[in-house]
Amino acid sequence: MRAPIDPGPVAAWKVGTTARVNEPSAAPILRSGVCATPARVAANSFHMLAAEAEIAFRFARDLEPGCTEKDVARAIDSAIVAIELCDTRLQDFKGATAWWKLADNQSNYGLVLGSGRRDWQSIDFTTQSAEFCVNGGLRNSAVGAHPLGSPVGVLPLPAARVAKRGERRRTGHV
Repeated sequence: MRAPIDPGPVAAWKVGTTARVNEPSAAPILRSGVCATPARVAANSFHMLAAEAEIAFRFARDLEPGCTEKDVARAIDSAIVAIELCDTRLQDFKGATAWWKLADNQSNYGLVLGSGRRDWQSIDFTTQSAEFCVNGGLRNSAVGAHPLGSPVGVLPLPAARVAKRGERRRTGHV
């Protein structure tokens, strides 16, 4: 295993599920790993380098324990285009169990935040397109959808779990 990184303050949370029947998971994203676009990251500092297109939400106010999906929706300031940078501290990340991956912050290294929209309710989350370019050249493109239709549906349960650990999703968190 690689040396642990400084667990500085949390600025964001990675939340997700792969299907309606799965319970959402949540992992912290450290402030030191969150940056605005344009961003430069040295690839040679990664054990495993991967990038994922994401939709992030910035909160305009704290989420209270026991919040509902409607409470979460009212607390959202904007939806933000984001790139999740993935890395791992696990030596055998391909063979690691789901619990080890969760303990590794779901392989999160950081988050690059792009532009945002305050009218996020008008976004059709079932048909989002993404293009991945490196040095101006298109490497990949895809159209994807969230398994729940709207990603807002995964946020209440992890917010409750975070509250049980004495943490809260705060104003400004992503």
